[in-house]
This record gives sequence, structure tokens and C-alpha cells, in this order.
Amino acid sequence: MKKHLLLFVFPIFFWSCSHTSETKTVVNASDTIINFVDKTKTDVRKVDLKSAIIHMTSSVMGLSQSIIVYMDDYGKKQATEVTQELLGKKIHQYSVNDSLYIYSFDPEHKKGQKAKIDENNPDDINFNAITREMAQRFHLRKKGTATVIGKKCDVFAVDFAGTKLQATFYIWKGIPLKTESTVSGISVKMEATKIEENVPIAAEKFQIPNDIVFEETAKLN
Repeated sequence: MKKHLLLFVFPIFFWSCSHTSETKTVVNASDTIINFVDKTKTDVRKVDLKSAIIHMTSSVMGLSQSIIVYMDDYGKKQATEVTQELLGKKIHQYSVNDSLYIYSFDPEHKKGQKAKIDENNPDDINFNAITREMAQRFHLRKKGTATVIGKKCDVFAVDFAGTKLQATFYIWKGIPLKTESTVSGISVKMEATKIEENVPIAAEKFQIPNDIVFEETAKLN
């Protein structure tokens, strides 16, 4: 979920809402074994649902956001809407993935950025296809399991020196339902409040606007 998770951040990335509570999630550390896949397995689904709509809240540096993530075709298609209020004004940010790029844009100002999807970026990890090489690169380890919005999640920790990222991901069916991360000393928290499973999603959600001017960057800001 990307620039999402941390864009989303959420994009989302990053991969923060109108109100964010300090939710403490209890982790059961008994299950810490990672089922690695062979490097040649490139057809592993990123998400174990045909489609999903995930409603999330996120907070960073005292600011809050509401996030809706749309996924279809088992995670091949993904779009994110981020809403926050700043100085009394609502700000909307969107991101859309195709097979090669992540597009992030503000529809009001008709400008955006695009960055190539990079498997070497911790935001783009496929948790259904973890290789030993990937685990070494990101210092990725499994910490056990925990429950988020009633879903049993596998809990993974990442310590990636390349972007000064330390993060904990709570993964259910390949979807990060919660993340707790620190990037260059800045803490970001994101957590799902509701998930709609295998629901129809309008094709327009994944369309890249043709009236937006996109600047290509190495990484989305």
C-alpha cells in the first residue's frame, strides 16, 4: 500500500485522520517463522482478495488524515484518496498505480508526480512473496501475530538504512492494516478502521487523469 504506505503517508505510504487514538496492539510473539519464496516466483498475488476498500486514519507530526485505499485485481490495481484539513481548508491528494508507476496528484492544481515502482523500496514489499534476499536487504523479520479490526495479522518489522526507515507492518491477506514507522526521526502511524472485502469498484477510481501534468521523480515526496 505505498508512498502509499509512506506517502500514503501513503502515499501512501505511505503508506492520519480527523482524530487518532493511541491504539495499543498486543502482539503474540509465538509465530515468527517467515515462509520464504523462491526468487523465480514472480506471479504471487500481492493481495489475497479480489478487491477491497480500506478506510484508514493516519497521523504525523500532530496532523491527521483520512485515507481510503482501493484495491482490485488482487492488488495489481491500487488507488488512494487522502483528505486532511489544514488552516480551515480541506486538502485532497490522490495516487494511482499502474504496472510501472505510482502517480500522485492534486486535482485542484492540475500538477502531480510519478515515480517508478521499485521492489527495492520497502513501501513496495509484497508480503506474500518474501525472499531471503529481501529479508536481508530490509532487515525484515517476523515478530508474531496481532489482531487489528478483528483480523489476525502477521507482524513484520523493517529496519532499512537506505531511507532511515524503521517500521512495523500488521499484514492481513497481504494488506497492511496498520503501520507504525519512523523515517529520519519522524513518527508516522496509520491504522485501518474498516475494510470492505470483494466489493465492486468503479473503473474510474484507477484511471490516471489526462489533464494533470506529471513530473517524473526518483521518489514521491
